[in-house]
Amino acid sequence: MAWRFHEHILRGELDNTVRGRVTGRIWLVGLAEPMTLDLRGDCAPDLAGCTFTFENPNPVPFDDSTPSLDQRGWVGDITASQKLKVFDLPVEEALALIRSGQDAPWHFANALYLEWHSTTNGGITIQTAEFKLTVSAPAWTFTPGEYEASREATSREFIEWSKTQFGWTDDDLRAAESHDELFDDDAGEEWKREDDDDLEKVDPMLVFDSFDDAEWMPSREILIKYGFTPLRPAWVGGEHLRGRLWELIYALAGRRIYLQCSDHLDDRALYAWLDTFLDEDCADCPLEAETNYRVDVSDHTNGSEAGIQTWLRFFADEKERAHWQRSFPDDPMPTREKPAHDRDRFLPEPPMPMAPPPEWTPPDDDEPPFGDSTPADVDREIRIEKLKDEIAEAAGGELHETKMADIQPAIEEAYLEQVRDIERAGWQRPMDELTKHHTAPLPPDELTDEALPPRLWELLHHLACRGFYVLHTDHLSDRAIYETLWKKGLREEAILPGRSRTGGYFYDTIGSYGPEDMEVFHRYYETEKARARHLAEYPDSTPPPREPPPFSRDWRLPKGPF
Repeated sequence: MAWRFHEHILRGELDNTVRGRVTGRIWLVGLAEPMTLDLRGDCAPDLAGCTFTFENPNPVPFDDSTPSLDQRGWVGDITASQKLKVFDLPVEEALALIRSGQDAPWHFANALYLEWHSTTNGGITIQTAEFKLTVSAPAWTFTPGEYEASREATSREFIEWSKTQFGWTDDDLRAAESHDELFDDDAGEEWKREDDDDLEKVDPMLVFDSFDDAEWMPSREILIKYGFTPLRPAWVGGEHLRGRLWELIYALAGRRIYLQCSDHLDDRALYAWLDTFLDEDCADCPLEAETNYRVDVSDHTNGSEAGIQTWLRFFADEKERAHWQRSFPDDPMPTREKPAHDRDRFLPEPPMPMAPPPEWTPPDDDEPPFGDSTPADVDREIRIEKLKDEIAEAAGGELHETKMADIQPAIEEAYLEQVRDIERAGWQRPMDELTKHHTAPLPPDELTDEALPPRLWELLHHLACRGFYVLHTDHLSDRAIYETLWKKGLREEAILPGRSRTGGYFYDTIGSYGPEDMEVFHRYYETEKARARHLAEYPDSTPPPREPPPFSRDWRLPKGPF
């Protein structure tokens, strides 16, 4: 989601007289120094080659955090010709009319639209029809096709930086773009452009904007709001530190706050860093909005010189370092070092939307043997047959197929790869796997009430790293969960796929859902909708009354990125 702060702007001046570069300054309410911009790319044709100034007639102060004053990055779209619907009366009154089924009077107006992608604050959008604008004569103009080429070049640079910065793959980018999660900088503004003004038909989560719509509060208060109170560093002993650290990391992930670039800090230093971070404001977004908040522990995305140097020293690869040096040749380049710790590859990962499978249609009966198959299609069929042989070999017998009709070959190949890996790994006891890696849990009788919770979270973390996830724990105390895992969960055979983006093994503490287990489910976990459906199907049943579970833990349990 884009950061918007147009109402806090006093005035600004931007310059695109040099091709491929937009520079300038923006003065903000309450700040002595202006924000400086140094962006790669060009303005839209109406502003290309120009210098222009703008002034806000009605600026308002910031309520909380302010953006970085050093804005370096890439132009998205900069134009003064965007057409917006502007209400002829205050927005609150207009929305009240619309919700009551009446029409709100409006007119089209030219809007100033400044969009860029910053290395410090991510996406930034300034969009308003209220600013007073002055534009100079252009020093140069685009010829036909040049603007499209300029935007494509800038977009490629930004995408390459994003891939190296966040570890995104091409599939991730395509999936995110198709779901409007990466480049959707106008979320929440649809009502200004659409002809259909019936807001009741719009899913509020589709237009949810974390900056405008969410309640902002310190991350610590967000966690407390949902039932978890982080311990201060001084309250955590050395033997309990690692478990408490993972407990905090998973609690943050439970509200879609994800860490990265932490391997330069030991556990104690990271816990202390997080204790400071928890006092910074964050958007309390509904999980349905699918908003991921990424926290860079190196602090380089905040624009601090020390953070940039830490990132370049420990986390940027050679391609990133070279790209950074080309973009910012005056910045010092430290020697590349290996971080002292190995934690980042085990951190929780945000779920990503799955890319749609490639289109495939079965060949007609009268086509040649391979129809219109390409060499790649033939290669895939060969790989599929090889996978079937490998599965049969791993299973010690013949593969009994239960193939669905007309399944897409790409899906079939991915499914068979998972089956092969599972058959090769086989069923195993989690206790044996943990013992093999020197992380065998202690018996519950040997743990005091103080020591058990951090040991539980350390255990949950080790299990999650092996693709083993625990479900339905809010009716149990920490000790009861630990004892259940110790006596049963760790000793029953399971499939441990490891860290996978496509699934895992799920252990339900409720049990096998016999009569007593169903009592627990009905009492603590059944939704009202599910209960109504159950009573409609079994009118003679008498489920127990719904009660809030005694603990609040399930929302912050380790979960896979699927």
